[in-house]
Amino acid sequence: MNPRISKHTSAVMVFLSSLVIGIFLFCGLSFGADPTEIEYSEEPLAVYEPVAAEQPIKPVRRGTVPPPPTRQKDLADLVLGIGLIISPDYKDVLDDAYHDYSVQGGFGWLDLQLGVRFNVTDKFSLTPGIDLLLNFGSGDVSFTNTIVVPSVSGRYAFLPGPSVYIRGELNLNIPNMGADRIDTETKGIGFGGAFGYAFGNGLELELGYLYVPVEAEWRGRTEDKNFGGVLFKFGAAL
Repeated sequence: MNPRISKHTSAVMVFLSSLVIGIFLFCGLSFGADPTEIEYSEEPLAVYEPVAAEQPIKPVRRGTVPPPPTRQKDLADLVLGIGLIISPDYKDVLDDAYHDYSVQGGFGWLDLQLGVRFNVTDKFSLTPGIDLLLNFGSGDVSFTNTIVVPSVSGRYAFLPGPSVYIRGELNLNIPNMGADRIDTETKGIGFGGAFGYAFGNGLELELGYLYVPVEAEWRGRTEDKNFGGVLFKFGAAL
């Protein structure tokens, strides 16, 4: 290679290198920021805090009170009951038949009830059942008189759950007198009615009247009598 050409080439390369380095140094000094001239803010940096999404406000209906808890009604309930029946006709017959004896317990009947209540609606139900009326005589003579009373009753409650209700029934009676001075037989269809209160937990209390028509014979007399009367009953639906 010609030594002159090589010498010129080296010189050109050195010049170009120096030019590139100069350009970079110029740009850095012209556009670079002086660190002593930077202004620092003394205000604290803002801290980002997540904001919970607002929940929709549900409207509140004033004047509404939730109903009290009540017993859930089934399609059918077993009904048990116990009550007292005050029967003036029965007492009169018993006192007259045993006028020459001292006999206690003739005020009326102890009523034991068993039935199945079919809940037709929340307010109306039908109950086929059977009542056993018992009377125990004591004193100079002792005896046990009974009347079996099969019946069908309907009940209407004014409200579902705890409520006042009304009840009506139709019945038959099968009397069996253990007292040897009294003879009886049924005189057909009887009836009854009651006002009551259901407490909502299966318990109920009622006051009513029961008509039990019989033909009674004692001391040579035969008369139609009502061996029913005013009824007080406590019941439970299971």
